[in-house]
Amino acid sequence: PGGGGSPSPARRVLAHAEHTYRARRNALLDALSAREVTAVGPSGFNVWIPVADETSTCLALADRGYGVAPGAPFRLASSPGIRVTTARLHVEDAEPLADAIAAVLDDSGQLR
Repeated sequence: PGGGGSPSPARRVLAHAEHTYRARRNALLDALSAREVTAVGPSGFNVWIPVADETSTCLALADRGYGVAPGAPFRLASSPGIRVTTARLHVEDAEPLADAIAAVLDDSGQLR
C-alpha cells in the first residue's frame, strides 16, 4: 500500500542484504582492479575473471587455500574464466584473495 511510512521489516532485511552483497562484490572488484586483474561482476554474488586455463587456475588457487569455480558450467559463448562467489566473502578478505589471484595470473590471464 504506498504510504510514506517506514519500510517494512522484510524490505529492511532485503536492503541490508543488497548492501552487504554489493559491498563484498565491489571490494573484490576494486582489489583486483588495483592489481590490474581483469574482472567483471556488475551484479549478483559472482565475479568473473577471464583466464587461459580454468582448471589450472582453480588448482593454483586451491594450493593457496582459495576455492573458485571453473567457468565452463556457467558460460555459453564467452571465453574461459573462473567464477569467484563473493556471497560469503568478508570485505576484509578481498585484499588477500586478490593478492592470491594476482600472484597466479599474468596480465593476459595466463598462469605465472
